[in-house]
Amino acid sequence: MLHKHVNNRLFYLKHIVLYLSIVTIARATVHINTDPSGAHIRMNTIRAGISPARVIAQPNAYLVSATRDGYFTSFDSLQLFDDTEPTHLALTLEPIPSTLLIRTTPAAAQVSIDGHASGLSPLLLRGIEPGPLTGLIQLDGYAPLHLRHNVEPGTTQILEFDMQRESAEITIESSPDGATVYLNEEAIGTTPLQISALPAGSTELQVQMRGYRTFTETLTVEAGESRHLNISLIAEPGSIHFNSTPERARVLIDDNFRGRTPLSLSTLPAGEYRVTLEHPAYRTIQTNILLQAGEQRDFHFDMEVTGGTLIVTTTPPEARILINDILAGQTQPDPESEDETSLPYEIHPLVEGEHTVTILRTGYRRIQETIDISSHERITKHYDLDPLPKPNYEITTATNVYRGYWSGTNDTDTIELKLETGMIRNIPRDEATSIRSIR
Repeated sequence: MLHKHVNNRLFYLKHIVLYLSIVTIARATVHINTDPSGAHIRMNTIRAGISPARVIAQPNAYLVSATRDGYFTSFDSLQLFDDTEPTHLALTLEPIPSTLLIRTTPAAAQVSIDGHASGLSPLLLRGIEPGPLTGLIQLDGYAPLHLRHNVEPGTTQILEFDMQRESAEITIESSPDGATVYLNEEAIGTTPLQISALPAGSTELQVQMRGYRTFTETLTVEAGESRHLNISLIAEPGSIHFNSTPERARVLIDDNFRGRTPLSLSTLPAGEYRVTLEHPAYRTIQTNILLQAGEQRDFHFDMEVTGGTLIVTTTPPEARILINDILAGQTQPDPESEDETSLPYEIHPLVEGEHTVTILRTGYRRIQETIDISSHERITKHYDLDPLPKPNYEITTATNVYRGYWSGTNDTDTIELKLETGMIRNIPRDEATSIRSIR
């Protein structure tokens, strides 16, 4: 056992010394390429890598071999010299002919390779050159099969084919017509469509039309069968997007309120719709829209003004303007005015008819009046605000504190307090928890 251990160590030591001597002495470089690449390279039976390979070797004479599965081994001689310039070597490998076995179910089908009859299946073909191979397999009562195969060099391959019986006749109609018919994902025409040679067996049928759900079915037919298919396609919903100038117009579809612009309506069935847009002080728009299955449409409506215009100035400025108790804006100071008259504030458009105009400013009496405006009419109004007396009482209730002017002479059960905002607040005496003079 000890003797074997010593021999192993000597064996490895010799190889290490040999390797170091080769590394020290080797000064020649050779680049080895093969066609095709990927071949195993040997130099004097010593492995030198896989092509393309770069080998550093001791100057000497070598027999170079290249081997690759499916190809004959290629040889060449090589003389390396102690030179700084690398040597290049190219080897061409010849492919080994292959063997191909063609079997069909059922058997006895006629096999033709590259247009020449080669025999009946099962058919053994020897010595086939590697590369693309085309052929035709035929059997009475069965659909012909086109053979396309890439033969690998030096291999034995078995090709199995299931022959399909003769075709069936299928007529396909759809509602609506004009749909595209696909068999096994290949488009073959549009409905109404007659297929006179559909191979027996199972086929994936699809009927597609824009705006409709795709109809899918696995179609199984037998040889000589005649079948008629009438397919009702289900329409995809459409959508309509409405915009208007101005925005916030009411949208009615077939007289049913659906929202205000901008508005998007989806999942609408195909068909014709009566659309109405309404907006105060603007002319109502009515139109009919035809929506196709799955269609997406966008509409923008510019609405025509029909209302009037109210132009308000106040002295002093910064007074709030309410139209029908809704805040419409506030007058602004006029830098060039000498009597504190505001800049004109334009309220447009106003619906034709009567409107209540209220002017409010803290510390001034409230002004309210009714105006009657016609379509396209422009009314200019100026309001001089009267200052209120300064607050002289503060009245506290359980829920609030009010400051305003009170004459103090009211002997009734209600206190009439003129607030700083110009409003009048009537406070029951029994609700006042505190009445304090603030003069």
